[in-house]
Amino acid sequence: MKTKWSFLVLVACSFAAFGCGASAPKVDEAYMKEAANTGMDVKAMFDKSGGDYSKVSAEDKAKYVKSFNGDEKAASEFWGKMKSGSVGGGGPAAPKR
Repeated sequence: MKTKWSFLVLVACSFAAFGCGASAPKVDEAYMKEAANTGMDVKAMFDKSGGDYSKVSAEDKAKYVKSFNGDEKAASEFWGKMKSGSVGGGGPAAPKR
């Protein structure tokens, strides 16, 4: 009897957690494309400047800072993380695995 109840609780929790045939939320394709393009642009800026934030052109820097909602401090800190390779899966300067 205890096993039967355990099984029913497991099934009920599964339906509650995963839904009953519910589909996954839709991905915003336009946002994903824009984010990928921004990432590729930043990588190009990083490579062109050799990782030196002071060597990024004013035009490129403005575009880069805009991607941080105009927060230059956050943009600069993130650049430092890219340079050190401590961004998520590495960053442009991370050693190849």
